[in-house]
Amino acid sequence: LVVNPIPKEEALPYKDIEKVIDEALEEMKKAGVKGKEETPYLLSKLNELTKGKSQAANEALVINNAKLGASIAKHICRELYED
Repeated sequence: LVVNPIPKEEALPYKDIEKVIDEALEEMKKAGVKGKEETPYLLSKLNELTKGKSQAANEALVINNAKLGASIAKHICRELYED
């Protein structure tokens, strides 16, 4: 298990995002969205309610995870193939 936080400059304050998540969940419930449609609905609604900030945060997290994964792979390769 590898844990990698979102870069601080891209993170949304918990107190702000918590309210937005609660609002999005309530709207999803009212709209009757269920099953496999929940995640796309919530991501879209969060993006709308945060004016794109949640999507930017998710993109930063994906990029940061890719960087960490590449770094881990590089170090493993060095250990395995170093003469």
